[in-house]
Amino acid sequence: MLGDIEGGAHSLTEIDFAQLCRWAGLPEPTRQSVRQDGDGRRRYLDVEWEGFGIAVEIDGALHLLAASWWADMDRANEMILTGVTLLRFSTVIVRLRPERVSDQLRRALLSRGWDGNPNSTAPALCPNPNDVHGVGIRT
Repeated sequence: MLGDIEGGAHSLTEIDFAQLCRWAGLPEPTRQSVRQDGDGRRRYLDVEWEGFGIAVEIDGALHLLAASWWADMDRANEMILTGVTLLRFSTVIVRLRPERVSDQLRRALLSRGWDGNPNSTAPALCPNPNDVHGVGIRT
């Protein structure tokens, strides 16, 4: 658990998510990756497989508030417009339906070139929509 906290987990559900990824044999994602939104503010993604162009947001109850909900939708739209596949999971589903979460993650990674090996990285030719040198907007 300490390794998960050192790796960037900010909540118990993010620790559960990291354990779920290991259990499912998925490659190790980056946690709390830093991005800039359209207004130049620093934003953090809960989980990202950068080379595969896949990101995950884990939503707790606070994301149900109207202001948070709209901010989440706006951020998701910006990410999708840059070519990132964004998956969203509630804290409840991460804990109660890990097989469903891992199935969707596996399918997303495979669709973006993952070879199924938990130790492999993205293929060299897989475009990274978040590359600093500019394929798309950094959100």
